Amino acid sequence: MSPIDDGAGGLGDLLAGQALQTRTILVFGELTPALAQSVSQQALLLAARGPGDIRLVINAQGGLAADGEALCDLLRGLGPRVLTIGAGLVANAAALAYVAPPRAQRYCLPHARFALRQNLGASLPLGADLLAAAGAMAAQRRRLGALLAEAMGQPADLIAAEIERADWLDAEEALAHGLVGRIVSSANTLE
Repeated sequence: MSPIDDGAGGLGDLLAGQALQTRTILVFGELTPALAQSVSQQALLLAARGPGDIRLVINAQGGLAADGEALCDLLRGLGPRVLTIGAGLVANAAALAYVAPPRAQRYCLPHARFALRQNLGASLPLGADLLAAAGAMAAQRRRLGALLAEAMGQPADLIAAEIERADWLDAEEALAHGLVGRIVSSANTLE
C-alpha cells in the first residue's frame, strides 16, 4: 500500500501536519460548512500554539455567504496576524474570508481572479413567511455590502451592485479596487 492511500498516518496527514507547522492553512474548493469548520479548527489551533502569523492560501469559490461571514468574523478576532493569499479563484463566500484582515495583510498571486457575488441561500421552506424572508435577505445583503465596502475602502452602493453580479476582477483590477493589498510572485515573499 502506498503512503497516499494507507488511511490514517498517510501522505495526506503528513502534508496537513507540515502545513500546520509552517502556519499555513489551505482553503481549496467550494466553501462548504465542513470546509469552513476545518479552516476554523486549524486557525484556532494555530492561534493557541502561538502569536506568529497565520497564512491562509485561498483558491475557492461557491458556498453560502453565511460560511464566509463566519470565517471572516473568526479570523478578525483570532489574535495572531492573518495573511490571506489569493491563488486561482477567490469568489463568493471565500471573498468574505479573504477580506478578514486589513488590506496590508491581503496578497494575491499574479493570476488570481476575484468575484464578490454572494449566494445568500434563497431557498425557502414550504409555508415560509415570504415578507420576513425577503426582509432578512435584504438585511444580509446590506450587511455584506457594508462589510466588503469597508474592507475595500469603496462606497457601499458600488459594492452592493457588485455582490449581485458575477463579474470577475483580475489581480491588477482587484488591487486597483482595494480588494488586494499587494500582488506577489510567490506565497513565500510575504512581509
